[in-house]
Amino acid sequence: MAFGFSSLIYRGRSRSIKRKPAGFMNHYAANHEGIKSVPVDNLCDFSSKWDLCICIITWNMNGQVSYEDVAELVGGNRKLDLLVIGLQEVPRKNILRLLQAAVAETHILLGRATMQSLQLYVFGRKNSDLFSEELHVDKHSFGGCGGLVRRKKGAVAIRINYKGIRMVFISCHLSAHAGKVEERNSQCRHISHSLFSKNWNPYARPAHITVWLGDLNYRVQGIETHPARNLIQNDLHKMLASKDQLLQEAERSGHVFNGYCEGTLTFKPTYKYNVGSSKYDTSYKVRVPSWTDRILFKIEDSEKINGTLHSYESMDDIFSSDHKPDARSESENEDVDHAIALSLLEESQKGKNVIGHGSQLEDDELLARAIQESLNVEPSRNVEPCRNVESPPRYGYGNIYAPASAYFPSGFRICAGCHSEIGYGRYLNCLNAVWHPECFRCHACNLPISDYEFSTSGNYPYHKSCYKESYHPKCDVCKHFIPTNPAGLIEYRAHPFWVQKYCPFHEHDNTPRCCSCERMEPRDTRYVALNDGRKLCLECLDSAIMDTDQCQPLYIDIQQFYESLNMKVRQQVPLLLVERQALNEAREGEKNGHYHVPETRGLCLSEEQTISTILRRPRIGSGNRATKMVTEPCKLTRRCEVTAILILYGLPRLLTGSILAHEMMHAWLRLRGYPTLSQDVEEGICQVLAHMWLHAKLGSGSDSHVASTSSSTSTAAKMGTISSFERKLGEFFKHQIESDISPVYGDGFRTGQQAVQKYGLQQTLDHIWMTGRFPY
Repeated sequence: MAFGFSSLIYRGRSRSIKRKPAGFMNHYAANHEGIKSVPVDNLCDFSSKWDLCICIITWNMNGQVSYEDVAELVGGNRKLDLLVIGLQEVPRKNILRLLQAAVAETHILLGRATMQSLQLYVFGRKNSDLFSEELHVDKHSFGGCGGLVRRKKGAVAIRINYKGIRMVFISCHLSAHAGKVEERNSQCRHISHSLFSKNWNPYARPAHITVWLGDLNYRVQGIETHPARNLIQNDLHKMLASKDQLLQEAERSGHVFNGYCEGTLTFKPTYKYNVGSSKYDTSYKVRVPSWTDRILFKIEDSEKINGTLHSYESMDDIFSSDHKPDARSESENEDVDHAIALSLLEESQKGKNVIGHGSQLEDDELLARAIQESLNVEPSRNVEPCRNVESPPRYGYGNIYAPASAYFPSGFRICAGCHSEIGYGRYLNCLNAVWHPECFRCHACNLPISDYEFSTSGNYPYHKSCYKESYHPKCDVCKHFIPTNPAGLIEYRAHPFWVQKYCPFHEHDNTPRCCSCERMEPRDTRYVALNDGRKLCLECLDSAIMDTDQCQPLYIDIQQFYESLNMKVRQQVPLLLVERQALNEAREGEKNGHYHVPETRGLCLSEEQTISTILRRPRIGSGNRATKMVTEPCKLTRRCEVTAILILYGLPRLLTGSILAHEMMHAWLRLRGYPTLSQDVEEGICQVLAHMWLHAKLGSGSDSHVASTSSSTSTAAKMGTISSFERKLGEFFKHQIESDISPVYGDGFRTGQQAVQKYGLQQTLDHIWMTGRFPY
């Protein structure tokens, strides 16, 4: 099945990694300035001597795709551990489904990071999810938190710990055009400083391996296109590496990819080809062939990890992109020479073809009429696309005349709309093609485009109004088109889980949020107002628990869940649903309570008595008086010290249940007589139990550290059927626990979760009893 796929394919295959023995030096340790060129070791046997084999692919899709190209991309010999695929200019298709279908026999998806047309996927061998942990994703766009619609510029990244090797993969798409070198340098620095900076935590230790891949857009400069193509044709393209902007900038400044490694550039430049052929660009621009698409890597400690690059190449068997290296035949010379002639012709006309100015347009028309009268032919019309591709939407401009005497060999001027020869007469030249004026039509409404200015998406033209209706995002809150910022970019905010897009000013105009799912209230929807000032959306209201009696089946379910873990709570602790004010007052009265977030949703109340106990006996001093006696407070623990558990009313049952499971763990620790624990340990293990209960309720399988939960499964019926939205809501609550950035709840949970997964729940609790800390 054809999807009209247009792509750059560029692949660095089978990078193997193994841990080094002590004292073993890396033969290409980066002690230099700039980028170190690494030779390729083609002898990759995928043997057991390697701890890890990785295939890394970067691919500029140019807005189109087909399954055949995807299958060719991933290849058939996939004995490797990880398959990392970075995509740019991704079309509005389900690319993940095509990738999964292509690798289904050998690999599964471990993680993905997407930002519109910029996407990154990490696949691992089947069952490899058992070896992966600490997976985080992040992204950075240029021009604001929202960013451009159409061809996204920026970076997406995945951080993963696989078999104990911490890796960061960054897929980027930087600014185009040869003259924007400093802009690309700045973008690289911004990406490096911003990624994973918002949720810095113990897992954010320096990565063992960092890989940059993508359309970096650095060009070959300092040589004209015709000499460059002659070198490539004579298989001397290696000589162009000295003209490569990326290598020059890394060596010159020391601030761009300093200390990174890259395979030797033995393949032909990857950009720019005529789409559907093996010929370099024959449009009027005749761009200098360049290595725009790259893969670079850095090993943090070459004493511990040895990396070998087994291949670094571009694929020459996919013809559907303007980014693709391939062998060029001798027949290309005529077209190249003609394209260069056109380029020189355009240079000679500079100063006349000024877009959008009436006086210049009049001069062009007079020139065209004079040529028409001398040749007795109808004037031609040349529409040139706007070159400012950085600001949305992409515009083109029309009604620019080209001399009708321009040379076109037979069959060269073929209409891209009706595919018939145009010959002499009126024509449009835009989007790297020529058209009859009546064939240049809007892709949305199919009506001819006669305006001087139009928009494009991929290779398709649109009326400006049709483009805006089709692609300009609307705010999910006010339902209006999201406005552009002063820089002309479409900037918006988006919820990290629900992906609710909204105008930035809604964060400051008192737009209500649901107290459960945190989504903003749309203008055409009314959330339910609770007595204590909170608001609840209608979806969350559907499963909300409003009183104490309604919560009893949930209470019984959690008691049985604890019993299935051999952690029966010895006391029947009263459960009360209360308003926000009552909960806050109770928190203030809990002198020995635990740490709470600003919006308290649950509280475990207890009773205790403190007296002073003698720590060191007194000394008998002058006058036979006892002096220097040292005392310390001592808490007397009674058998029944937990008096009640308070939960905020009006929350969905899965959220109420997770809070109750959390507070029940506080009660269990106190009733079992555990010593006073640090906040991160106590809150962390409570969050682990809340996460385990949600995991069981959502039916996503059982963890290796969880005992048989048949009783919990049997009581699930008491909660009723879980709807699709409630299941999504439960995943959101799990996501909140997993992504919490607070040092107590967030880091405490992640450390506790890691300990439970490694040692089991019971051994973790035993270790906490003896040491007051999580095991490592």
